[in-house]
Amino acid sequence: MKTCWLLVVLVTLVASHAEAAQAVPGTIFYFDGHKEEIKVMVHELANGKPDFSRLEKCIRYKDINGEKKSLYPDDAQKVRIWFDGKTYWMKSILMSTRDHRGRKLFVCCLVEGRMSLFLYQTLRAPRRGSGDRTVYLLRHVDGRSPKPLFFDGFKKTMGGYFSDCPALMKLIENRTFKERDMEEIVTYYNSKCE
Repeated sequence: MKTCWLLVVLVTLVASHAEAAQAVPGTIFYFDGHKEEIKVMVHELANGKPDFSRLEKCIRYKDINGEKKSLYPDDAQKVRIWFDGKTYWMKSILMSTRDHRGRKLFVCCLVEGRMSLFLYQTLRAPRRGSGDRTVYLLRHVDGRSPKPLFFDGFKKTMGGYFSDCPALMKLIENRTFKERDMEEIVTYYNSKCE
């Protein structure tokens, strides 16, 4: 009897999770310059944001004829997705993390500029508990593979990336900017530091 209830609960959870996927508009930007309008199936996390981890290795979509297709990071430069009134950019980037070294993934670009900030949801963090978690990746304009940020010492970590901008480092040291302000930190760096 317990097995039956467990099976019912499991089926209900899977069904409710599958229903969370929404078909949202998107645009594929191919390497050769052409674009394609699509509908992307995006799952929503409990916090109401898109589950990017389901899009990193393969984006499943429907073309304008309703045909189901798959897009891999080697196939396109980037994909623009509109979800809940906000635009998200999934960029195909060559990874340097130990889990995906030398492999391309679609990663959400939060800030683009001289320093770009990406959100990577499937990286196994080297901390106690070692579960999957969201990690920021930073890439300088030189175009090298982005590096993961592990905040085992926030000020020290930031100094390694932003030491060429004393004004920003002062704001970090004075705690005006904290770990949760990564988008603002990178935006500040791109707009006010040379």
